[in-house]
Amino acid sequence: MNDPPILTEYGVPFDAQRMVTPPDVTELELEPGHPGLGDAQYSHRRHELFALCRRHRLEQLGPPIIHYTPEETRIWREVSPRLDELHVQHASQIYLQAKRELAITRDEIPQLRLLSGRLREETNMHLVPAEGALPYRTFYEYIAQRGFPVTQFIRHGSHPEFTPEPT
Repeated sequence: MNDPPILTEYGVPFDAQRMVTPPDVTELELEPGHPGLGDAQYSHRRHELFALCRRHRLEQLGPPIIHYTPEETRIWREVSPRLDELHVQHASQIYLQAKRELAITRDEIPQLRLLSGRLREETNMHLVPAEGALPYRTFYEYIAQRGFPVTQFIRHGSHPEFTPEPT
C-alpha cells in the first residue's frame, strides 16, 4: 500500500488528517514569543476569556457580554486611531460604511453580542465566539452555517500588533 504524499505548508510538513479531524484545543497555550507570556495578569485574563468564549461557542450561546478592564479599554483607545488611519487608506468602502453603521468607535470596545444581533438583522449572518484561532475545518463549518468566528480578547499592550501564525 502506498503512503500518502507528504503535504507542506510554509515549508513545514503537516498531517493532512489534522485538517479533516482537527484536535480539540481545550486549554489556552500562549505560543513562544507571545508578548504576554511573562505577564501573569494578562495570561490569567486570557485564560478566563478562553474558557468563557469556548463554553459559549460549544453550547451555542452566542458571544458573551465581556466586562472589559480599564487596561483593555486603554489599549483599544490607543490602537484604534492607528487602525482607523489604515482602514481609511486600505479598506473597502463597504467595510468603512459597515463600521460607521455598526457604530464601532475608538472609545468603547464593541460588544460582539450586540454586533451579532445587528449583523443577523441585516445579513442573516451571526458572530460565533471563538476562544482563539480555530482549526480551518471548524472555521469553515461555521462559515457554512452563516456564522463568523471572532475572538473577544484584547492583545497585549506591549505589542498589540503581534499576531501568531495559525496552526
